[in-house]
Amino acid sequence: TANLTATPNPIVSGGTSTLTWSSTNADSCTGTGFSTGAGNPTAGSTSTGPLTVTTSYTVTCLQNSTSTQVTSSPATIVTVGSGTIKKPIFIEN
Repeated sequence: TANLTATPNPIVSGGTSTLTWSSTNADSCTGTGFSTGAGNPTAGSTSTGPLTVTTSYTVTCLQNSTSTQVTSSPATIVTVGSGTIKKPIFIEN
């Protein structure tokens, strides 16, 4: 199996989400729409970076001994809603 989640979700425009993936009995995993990093590890997490549009992601994992390939399904969709990121206001005393 291949699993992919996004937290938080939904986000505001310009916000980021953390993609977390995992797989059982796989030797490597690659992302669609994101990089799993060096060596294509079978578990990990990464940031989407700032998003301004709703974006879809999947992870595909391969078991070398059987040439079995599995893809997370359904796709993980990070929804970008209306609103903005609130910046802190600093007041001097």
